[in-house]
Amino acid sequence: MEARELRLGNLLDVDGIVYKVVQIANDGVIVEPITEYGHLIDYERKGEMKPIQLNEYWLDLLGLELVIEDGLRFWKITANGRTFKSLESILFTWEKYVHNLQNAVFASLQYELEMKNPA
Repeated sequence: MEARELRLGNLLDVDGIVYKVVQIANDGVIVEPITEYGHLIDYERKGEMKPIQLNEYWLDLLGLELVIEDGLRFWKITANGRTFKSLESILFTWEKYVHNLQNAVFASLQYELEMKNPA
């Protein structure tokens, strides 16, 4: 995973802990765990940064809603008076990771997907 793929607010997996990107620097990114202090992940250690696989759990955790229309499954979210909606099969093909979905939703809606508290 390259730092150029990321933007502020993206969620990543570092050694099994979910981190949020808080700064992008020339020598890597600075991430902050959801419950601990931030850490610098530099290019020498970038193998420790992994994207989070997108699945139904994460879609729900990020606030997307599953809707079924005409027998087709869609995931959607509405923000800023606009809706991002994707056919499930396309979503899992094109947006394979949480940070990809965060970037697509931000580009479409100017809205930052963030984790909500799990049920």
